[in-house]
Amino acid sequence: MRITGIEIEQFGVWRDLSLTLDDGQLSVFYGPNEAGKSTLMRFIRGVLYGFREGERSRGRRGRRHESSVGMLTIEHEGELYEIRRASHDGSPGLVSVTSTGTERPGEEVLSELLHGTDEKLFESVFAFGLHELQELATLHEDDIAGHIYGSSLGPEGRRLLEISRKADRERVRLGGKSEESGRLQELLERESGLTKAVAEAGGKLVRHRDALAEQASCSENIASLKERQSGLHYQLRGHLFLERAFEPWNRIRENRAALEATPEVRSFPEDGLVRLDELDSELNSAVKCRDALLEEAEQFHDRAESISLDRQIEVHAATMQSFVDQREWVGELDERVRQAQQQHSELTVELERRREALGKEWADQRLAAVDTSPGAHIRLVRSARNYQRAGGRRARFRKRYDRLSDAYQLRLAEVEHAQEQLGEQSVDDAILETQRRLADVEELACLKIRESELKQRRFGIEQYLARMESRLPLPRWVYRMLGAFGVAGVILALVGVYAGLTTSVWGGLGYAFLALTLWIGSWALKTHFESDVRETIDELEDEMFSSDARLRETREAIVRFAGGKQSTDDEEGSESVLIAETVRRLSELEQLADLSRRVDGRRRRLSGMRARFQSMQREVNTVRQSWCELLKQFGLPETIRVDEAFETWQQVVEADALRLQAENVRQHLNTHADDLQSFQRRIEELGRRMDREDGGEKSPLDVLKRWETALRDFFEGRHRRRQLEGTEQSRRNEARVYQASIDEIKLKRSALLVQGGAATAEEFGQRALWADERIALEDAIAEANDELELAARTEPELAIVEEDLATFNNEENCECIRTINLELEDVELDLECGFEQLGRLKQEIATLESDRTSARLRFDREQVRAELRRAAVEWFGLELADQAFERIRESFEKTCQPKTLAGASQHLESLSCGRHRNIWTPLGKRLLYVDDEQQRSLRVEDLSGGAREQLFLAIRMAMVDDFAARGVELPFVLDDVLVNFDQLRTEAAVKTLLELVGRRQQVLFFTCHLHLAHLFESKGVEPIWLPSHNPPMQERRAG
Repeated sequence: MRITGIEIEQFGVWRDLSLTLDDGQLSVFYGPNEAGKSTLMRFIRGVLYGFREGERSRGRRGRRHESSVGMLTIEHEGELYEIRRASHDGSPGLVSVTSTGTERPGEEVLSELLHGTDEKLFESVFAFGLHELQELATLHEDDIAGHIYGSSLGPEGRRLLEISRKADRERVRLGGKSEESGRLQELLERESGLTKAVAEAGGKLVRHRDALAEQASCSENIASLKERQSGLHYQLRGHLFLERAFEPWNRIRENRAALEATPEVRSFPEDGLVRLDELDSELNSAVKCRDALLEEAEQFHDRAESISLDRQIEVHAATMQSFVDQREWVGELDERVRQAQQQHSELTVELERRREALGKEWADQRLAAVDTSPGAHIRLVRSARNYQRAGGRRARFRKRYDRLSDAYQLRLAEVEHAQEQLGEQSVDDAILETQRRLADVEELACLKIRESELKQRRFGIEQYLARMESRLPLPRWVYRMLGAFGVAGVILALVGVYAGLTTSVWGGLGYAFLALTLWIGSWALKTHFESDVRETIDELEDEMFSSDARLRETREAIVRFAGGKQSTDDEEGSESVLIAETVRRLSELEQLADLSRRVDGRRRRLSGMRARFQSMQREVNTVRQSWCELLKQFGLPETIRVDEAFETWQQVVEADALRLQAENVRQHLNTHADDLQSFQRRIEELGRRMDREDGGEKSPLDVLKRWETALRDFFEGRHRRRQLEGTEQSRRNEARVYQASIDEIKLKRSALLVQGGAATAEEFGQRALWADERIALEDAIAEANDELELAARTEPELAIVEEDLATFNNEENCECIRTINLELEDVELDLECGFEQLGRLKQEIATLESDRTSARLRFDREQVRAELRRAAVEWFGLELADQAFERIRESFEKTCQPKTLAGASQHLESLSCGRHRNIWTPLGKRLLYVDDEQQRSLRVEDLSGGAREQLFLAIRMAMVDDFAARGVELPFVLDDVLVNFDQLRTEAAVKTLLELVGRRQQVLFFTCHLHLAHLFESKGVEPIWLPSHNPPMQERRAG
């Protein structure tokens, strides 16, 4: 696949860009920084795989989801494709593929052209810039790393890797890792521990006797401690009971004394004091509200009497209001008159200025004579548009003709060069000769395939024939069954003879018939099986004879096609290589024939375009003459410049519009002035009736403003007076309601005092205090009694003694409790230690009595020593095997590297001018090493920045070669990847790229460095000079 043209309608900074790539495989694009090179590279990737979100609006601030539309022209296998993609809503875009040879959906055709590659692979291998080139991570994707490091190690590599991993696992198992112990260390530790245990196994009998004596002493000590603990618990319960019972007993005694000292109050009302306070508060509040309302009513009455109203205004208020309501209209009318006068003056001045700009000859009569109607403007615009379109079509057609002529000259040179290589033989004759050779090679391959099939068929027939011959004899059980049938037939025959002689002839005949049936059945069954097998064997022998005859014929034909030579196993696969070379040669010749036809077609097309250009020139002359006649018809000066004619036309239209506008303004001014004078006369008439000196010496607006103020004051005064009178009446009604509430509250207060047995409020409060105190004391006595009963129920074994409670001292009791608790803690600690010691002694005695470990320890020690010797022997064997494996591994890594790295080594040697000669990877690892000219192996991290970039570029070039060998043909796109190379290595890189192009690989190189463009130019590659960014609708061309 080769890109032959780039058309960008809109993408990033590019608008209407059209680039035609040369027929050569290398295209160099030059432009300064911010010229749009990276945008052009992203456009190629976007058309092939879809536009990305975020890059479509790059370079346009504040604009989101900008449209991205463009097309790539692709040449693939001699056929042209136009791949167009458009995105208007931020999506990857819709793709369409146009070709004369296909009608399939665009996505399907595009996937076939891209050979199923995805965008990640394209960016990592085929299209990248300096940033991607410097990163090793882009080459570590699974599918890409598989191409670099080899997807398979081969059977020998897999066996070596498996042996290495198995040996490492065994070595780790025996020796261990830094954080884990291995088998050898574990065995050594076990042997040391067992040796110490054997030494410690003696002298346990003495320890058993001492342990029994200690057990008896410990048991007696525990019994005495338990007895002492029980006595301390009983004493503690007594002291705690006294402490708990004393407090409620003391409260009961004190509260009973206070209750006897408090006077008794009978039938006192519940919450009486609170109710009395509420009634006093309500009474005071009601009295204050009543007095305040009466005072406010008097104030509102005085304020209402102080407001006075004008009698004349009250009589003519409606008429005055009607005039005041028209004040806004009068103001607008007065403003219109003033504005109309000012506008008329301005229009007159502007009209005179426009006349002077047009010239002295443009008087009112000439302005009025010019047709400025929309129809005339449309005619003028249509004529100008036709004139401009004719000129634009001629210019675009001329550019198109020049571009096609340049492309025709390039293709013609390519055809002549190819014809020189063919010599005197024509392209069609070369194609026919190559097709005949391809047919012969294909026939030879088919004959060899047929020979192989016949051999396999003959072998299968022989095997099947051998199996059938083994099945020819019947099984033994069949013979036994047939023998049984024969014996049964003889017996039945004898029985039939006997029956015929003794009983009946017909019975004898029946037995004889049955015997005959058994004999005939046995013979028929044997004959049937043997005849079927024999027939099958005969058929197989006939078929094998026929296969041998066809095999001999096929071999004779192979000898004829091979030129009298017998084919051997060493020539296996040569036919496929010969077919591939013949097909490639045939494809090149067909492309050359197609190119010749297209060159002839373009020559005829250029001839027709020259005639069409002459016709366009005549059309431009005709349209120009019509344009000048229309200007003369409209009274405008003749000119071929459309902008100048429209400028004069616009000035004439504006001047005529000003003249008409001034006339209309003058008519409106007279009408508004008459209406204003009529309204002023009506106002003067009403002023005379009201005996008001508002006179004609003032303007109507001032009079209406004064009347509006007077009416507003009159209405506000009348409204305030009515509000005050209503408020006065409302306050007096509220005061009467409060007076009734005061009388009711006084009655309730007197009844409450009588119920409490008091004459005054002070006496009522004292009686309420006595009643509350007695109730509180009775509740406290009941609560203390409940606590005392609860304490007695918790300790039923202890009795409450009045004398003990009377003589109770809390400090002494607390000191006793603290002392007892300390003694209990000491006893519990002693018991805990005693029980622990007793359990430990019992366990030790039991262990000593059941100990049989001495012999077992010695046996285990010998077992561990034997296993230790075996592990040591295995360890030394693994170490020797590891040394041998390392030598084998080094030899394998030098001779069995992946194909991609082998190709990359050649490219790297060319790029580095022989300084770095080999790239290799360790077995089973994804690491890269580079051998320099001194045979030193360097890691990627140890290389300089420039050498690392050369390494990554060489790997990608090798991957491109690998993909091309498998039929994946995609352009190789580079964005300024040589900027860090020195002059010598830059020239070597250019030479390497030209060699890559020589293998029919298309390369697109983008750069912003002028010296690189000149370097390619010196090598015979004409750079494409990217244009500057003009307005979006202007057509752009490169080169």
